[in-house]
Amino acid sequence: MQETNKNEKDLLSIGKSYFENKDYQNAIKTFSKATKLQPDNIDNWFWLGQSHLRIMQYKQAIKSFKKAFELNPNNKSILNLL
Repeated sequence: MQETNKNEKDLLSIGKSYFENKDYQNAIKTFSKATKLQPDNIDNWFWLGQSHLRIMQYKQAIKSFKKAFELNPNNKSILNLL
């Protein structure tokens, strides 16, 4: 279980690194993997949505933000993105 959590955190860190370097395609691939491993992690969905948004894939971005909002409906930052 701890190894899985480490891998999930690694994916989030790797995805953020891609995002910061404006490599949004690889960020999307990485965050997509992270959402499959940990579908209840709001950060994975948020960053996946942000990555889609940066390359104007609006439908995919909204889908990711909606999932993040479902996980935490009190998060005003995500609500503002919808």
